[in-house]
Amino acid sequence: MTWNAAKKFCLAKGAFLAEFSTLDEEKRVDEHLDPGRYYWIGLNDMEEEGTYRWNHSNNVTSYVNWDSGEPDGNRNLNCVYKWYAADYKWYDNSCHVTIYALCK
Repeated sequence: MTWNAAKKFCLAKGAFLAEFSTLDEEKRVDEHLDPGRYYWIGLNDMEEEGTYRWNHSNNVTSYVNWDSGEPDGNRNLNCVYKWYAADYKWYDNSCHVTIYALCK
């Protein structure tokens, strides 16, 4: 599902796209994820390019787990996902890509 569809999917379940404040918190969640999948998280820079905010809390993130070279500065890549093959590091991507939702 797209990032917006993932957000709506989580809300329909009484949840929201995952937000993380520490590596320990994120690693506890990672233990339960299916290998080989990509997961949308609630982070994006739609409001201001380069300023990443959590969708649910609207807080600018102080904790990040970007993979090397990310975010890459492309103005069309505004939503963030985690990728298993990269040790669940974060990547920015088009919000219209279809992947799994990570609800919390």
